Amino acid sequence: MEVAAFLNECWKAEYSQIVAPDFLGDLSVDERHEMLLARFDEGTSAFLIMRDSERMIGASVFGKSFIEGYSDDGEISAIYLHHNYIGKGHGHTLFAKIEQELSIKGYSHFVLDVLSSQYPFPFIL
Repeated sequence: MEVAAFLNECWKAEYSQIVAPDFLGDLSVDERHEMLLARFDEGTSAFLIMRDSERMIGASVFGKSFIEGYSDDGEISAIYLHHNYIGKGHGHTLFAKIEQELSIKGYSHFVLDVLSSQYPFPFIL
């Protein structure tokens, strides 16, 4: 539940300018938790969390790509940092670990699924 709550918190903080307020207000920790469990139970996804001594400061969901046309690739479907930790190198550390884990799983390429008003398409890395 902690990962689901953290991801929802990040969505509300980071997407308030590009996602409808009603959608953000209706985000359910229970629903996100169930969605994450389904992906993990299927064995298609994994997650990493980053903590300081007191709390979760980063989280990522990654694994097999669900993006049409990229089913043989890996995918980072979520990578978030708590806003107090942005710009301090933690994102780079988390991204490098995800990249390493995707490589271990046999992916030579991966898709970074981006939700942004500037980049409404996946990046292929």
